[in-house]
Amino acid sequence: MTAAATSRPAGPAVGALAVASGVVLAALPVGMALANRSAPASLVVAALLAVAALAAGPGFGAAAAPARALVDRQTTRLAFAFAGLALLSLLWSVDRARSLRTMVELAPVLVAGLALALCFPTLARPWLGRALAGGIAVAAAVVLIEAGFALPWRRLIGARLDAADLKRAVTPLAILLWPVIPLLPP
Repeated sequence: MTAAATSRPAGPAVGALAVASGVVLAALPVGMALANRSAPASLVVAALLAVAALAAGPGFGAAAAPARALVDRQTTRLAFAFAGLALLSLLWSVDRARSLRTMVELAPVLVAGLALALCFPTLARPWLGRALAGGIAVAAAVVLIEAGFALPWRRLIGARLDAADLKRAVTPLAILLWPVIPLLPP
């Protein structure tokens, strides 16, 4: 990509797409608490919006340096090695068809997460860390209300009344909390 392509001015559409991506990402924890299995769709939508913002604004060349820095990190290499091991584990899986189906279902989530990781150093807004932390806090409150009051929102929308769904929502929320902490301002 040429230097001219990477220095395109950012218009209002670029900012709106970047903000929309951040909002979808910040709302993801709440969606996880309210709607079982909503996270993959939310993550893919956030990634598509971020990629669109990058394409419409600074261009993909602007993300090259942050992408190289991300790939050069030891934790990124470890994540890629883990993904490779997961693929390799198909060789000794008891149920290869189910394992492969699970990996195919996981692929869009992994690609969307990688796209966000590559786009956000260029597009991230200062409020994103606080918004993510707020989303996690609201999601935690939703789970507490659901657990403490016999699943009122699930009853209201006619969803399956299973407390195990809350456990599925709480585990990723606990995991999401730690990557968000460094994004918070001092």
